[in-house]
Amino acid sequence: MDKNLSTATLETFCRLYNEGYIYRSNRLVNWCTKLNTAISGLEVENKEITGRTLISVPGYDKKVEFGVLTFFKYPIDGTDETIEWWVRMKELAEAGLEVVENGEIKIMPESANKSYKRWLTNINDWCISRQLWWGHRIPAYLVVFDGEDSPEADASEWIVAKSEEEARATAEAKFGPRKFHLEQDPDCLDTGFSAGLWPMATLGWPNTESPDFKNFFPTSLLETGWDILFFWVACMIMFSVKLTGSVPFKEVYCHSLIRGSEGRKISKSLGNVIDPLDIISGIELESLHAKLLVGNLQEDEVARATKHQKIAFPSGIPKCGADTLRFALVSYTTGGGDINFDIKVMHAYRRFCNKIWQASKYVLGKLPENFVPVTQLDTFNGALEAREFSRSTKVIYQFFYDELCDVFIENSKSIVSDGTPEQQNSIQQTLFRALDTSLRLMHPFMPFITEELWQRLPRPRREGDTKSTIMLAPYPEYDAGLDFHADALDYELGLSCARGIRSLAADYGIRAERRAHIKAATADSHANASAQLPTIKALCGKGIDQVHLIGQEVAKDALPKGCAVFVISSDIAVLLEVGSRITDAAAEKTRQLLLREGFDESASDVVISAEKKKLVDAQAAAENYQRTIEEFEKLKIA
Repeated sequence: MDKNLSTATLETFCRLYNEGYIYRSNRLVNWCTKLNTAISGLEVENKEITGRTLISVPGYDKKVEFGVLTFFKYPIDGTDETIEWWVRMKELAEAGLEVVENGEIKIMPESANKSYKRWLTNINDWCISRQLWWGHRIPAYLVVFDGEDSPEADASEWIVAKSEEEARATAEAKFGPRKFHLEQDPDCLDTGFSAGLWPMATLGWPNTESPDFKNFFPTSLLETGWDILFFWVACMIMFSVKLTGSVPFKEVYCHSLIRGSEGRKISKSLGNVIDPLDIISGIELESLHAKLLVGNLQEDEVARATKHQKIAFPSGIPKCGADTLRFALVSYTTGGGDINFDIKVMHAYRRFCNKIWQASKYVLGKLPENFVPVTQLDTFNGALEAREFSRSTKVIYQFFYDELCDVFIENSKSIVSDGTPEQQNSIQQTLFRALDTSLRLMHPFMPFITEELWQRLPRPRREGDTKSTIMLAPYPEYDAGLDFHADALDYELGLSCARGIRSLAADYGIRAERRAHIKAATADSHANASAQLPTIKALCGKGIDQVHLIGQEVAKDALPKGCAVFVISSDIAVLLEVGSRITDAAAEKTRQLLLREGFDESASDVVISAEKKKLVDAQAAAENYQRTIEEFEKLKIA
């Protein structure tokens, strides 16, 4: 009910009425027996019935009979019933369709775009009268002539004006000296009528010279739920095009709606409502139960909701923080169907927040006191530009967790401590840039933790950087100068070798002090692996204490015995010594564990046999690999 918004609403009603878009008519409407008001066709749920059916209706103690047509009762003039106001939608809808079809407005995802076009193509006139005082009162005045029989209230006796004074002046000019008084229509406008003016009215319209309107209209992006695409978004587009001659925004992104973890609609009576503050701050199960008692739920609904809460949140909801919640919701946002929200997903992203904090502390701890960052280092944002928000969260999650933390930070530890000054500086610069860029990438999703950590980065963060908050820092953009394709392939080879060794160690239960080998079949692969050897060793994990490189000149008899094999490519394979001593030790450990858990000796013997079979398989694989290499080398010679 802001003064300017009220002014905009009155201006719109009067303008559309004077141009013939708003009119009065006797028509059937959707009537709510509970609220005692007409409602829009968009606000009702149609239900098909095949015959006489008893249905519960709000406001009635007993079920009401439907499906049997008795008679229609049309109220006549002189009763307390009122006639209602309509907006002619055909021309407005055609204009709203045109700006989407010609690309002035882009609606995403495509499913929402199709729904918008389908709805506007088949639109009906809009009943905007409401009998509840929830919106602006309709600025229409009935002219009642004093001392005369009240004529039928047709269009000629109605005056539409922005104020009673303006209506009186119009009536006096129209009806001359006849004495009359004015009665304003008691109905209110559908709130969708005034809400449709939001993009321009909030910026000062109808005053088109308003600084805000001139500077910010039209806006760029409207983000909203797909369920109000017709209630609100379409109205904003149609009104804006009609009243300003311009679209209200350039893009509409419709996000998914949140449902319970089982896909059911969020409902207090089902007990699957989750207060965002409870995720942010955490809440005990008993407190969740207590919330059900504050409201108007029936006893059976409270019991059902309590049962659901015990299953869904047996230990309540742990404290996750605002960033965790925000990141999880964005990761769900695919632009497709609705979201089946599961509180368990929060836990993974809570750990991700912890990982960001720990990694940042590590990087900051490795930077010298007089550290000065170099310039020029940025990354990608294609997923954001395509509004693929779920993919964007997956990209940054994978980069930060899998590549920065699990790979580069692990690889950096030995270089930071034992490398040359030049190597140390290079690692420090890269760590700093990776962290700085990652924080800026993640800021739209996780604003609090990224701001806190970004404030701790060395100042100035780069030459000429005087920004006091990450909110004003430039968002990272793709830099072709950072495309090192050949180097990336070389580094990926080292990563693949480390993954292969770790995989073998996991398969064979290797936990400590084992030796791994890398067999290179060509001079190029040998040189590449040799350069990557420190990296491979650093990324193999604590179970591997040595990594040896074997060249193509090594004869078959010289290959280590009792090794498991993992083939990386036609040129590279990794071998891990799993000898009988290790297998027997692992088997004995397994035997003791099984006996402790209540299994008999025969069961543990089966496990021991299986463990020894792994050794035989490993030896056979090593011999088979050697035969493959020999055949491959013969082919190359030929």
